[in-house]
Order: sequence, then C-alpha cells, then structure tokens
Amino acid sequence: MKTCFVISPIGDEGSETREYADLVLDQLITPALSPDYNVLRSDKISEPGLIDHAIFSRLISSDLVIADLTDHNPNVFYELAVRHCLGTPVIHIIRREERIPFDIRGFRTILVDIYDASSLQKAREEIRKQASSLAGGKQIVTPVTQFPETLSALMFLSADYFCKNGTSYDLSETQIHETTLSFSERVISYLTLYQSKAHVVDLSNKELKHLDACLLSAERLYVCNSLVLHIVPYPILSATCILASSG
Repeated sequence: MKTCFVISPIGDEGSETREYADLVLDQLITPALSPDYNVLRSDKISEPGLIDHAIFSRLISSDLVIADLTDHNPNVFYELAVRHCLGTPVIHIIRREERIPFDIRGFRTILVDIYDASSLQKAREEIRKQASSLAGGKQIVTPVTQFPETLSALMFLSADYFCKNGTSYDLSETQIHETTLSFSERVISYLTLYQSKAHVVDLSNKELKHLDACLLSAERLYVCNSLVLHIVPYPILSATCILASSG
C-alpha cells in the first residue's frame, strides 16, 4: 500500500483546531485515498524515537504528502517547504474562505468546506484525481524546483533517498583533461561532478537517479538516450550538453 503523510494544524486535544483537523483527516482525505493509500498524520505516529525525525523521514519518503494550509500554521509551511524542495508529489488544500499566501498562490490548491456535503464530495474527487495523476513518484514543479540552482545547496538530501540501486560516484574536482570520462554501469545511482574538469563526460544510455553537474567545466557532456531522474545542472561552465532523444 502506498503512503500519504498529512501535514496540518493539529492543536491540543479537545480544541477547535483538533476537531477541524480530525474532520479533514477522517471525512475528506482518508475516504478520498482509500483503499490505495495508508494515510497518516504526525500525531498518529506510534513508533518510539524523536517525533521530528519521524516527521521529516515521512516528508521525504512518503509517496504523497497532503498539506492543509488552513490557519496559515507555521509548522505546516516549514514542512511543506521540505517537500517542495524534493519536487515529489504534494497536494495543497485550504478552508474555502481563507487566503492562499502569495508565494504558493500559483500552485493548484483545493478549496474545502468541510461542513458542506457538496463541497466535501467535490474536494474528495479532486484529491482522488490529483493523487492518480501523481502516482508513481512523478516529479513536479514547485516554487522551489523551478529554480534548480537553489537545489545544489540542499546537502541534507542523502543519496539513499534518491537512489536505491546502482553505483554512486563522487568525482568532485576531478582533474581529467585528456580522456573521456565514461562509465561501464548502466545504472548510476548518484553522480557528483561538482567543479570537475573532465574533458568529455559520456553518460550516454545510462539511467541516472541523481546528477550534480554544478560548475562542471567539461567541454562536452553527453547524456544521449539517458533517463535522468534528478539533475542539478546550473551553472555548467563552458560545457556543451548533447541531449538529443534523452529522457
């Protein structure tokens, strides 16, 4: 079963905030995604250990995240920013009468009136449609990922989260001037060429889970017929990228 992690205002036990959050979870999100997703919210995590670790682990690894922007809760926006950095499936919802903050106004947001049966059903259907279109871990454009140069600084993203198979290479600052840098493995899980000075980099016909080519000064970078799942290419200095027929 796929996993959906819900980030929302929760509030204290018995508070209006908790009552609303529970209604959203039980009447909207869970029915919309059942039976395909196991839906979980942070206060429902029963495993031992640090709650912060459990939250951020799920923000990174969950198949889907749903963020309830109602009440403009600071924790929600902090956690949502982490998911936006990943560019992995996320759905925004908000109480119908509330304003969507400027920085994420361009991101499709589902308006919800939890006390109106027609609005509730419409919101369920919209969540179901968006979840279906995002199935399979599809990368999405967020307010962060539309500027790929900002992602190169996010060093907290370890190779383990991006890559479960293949060989990892760290060839940062490699001084190869006379030969072509090529790889025999078909699947390369994580390749770092930060500030590398390789003459030619040939990644043709490779499956690349993550490629960091920031400040690469190679004369040519070949990725013909390659499937690149995540790339941090900016700025590639003095490099000609051959991308024909690439994924």
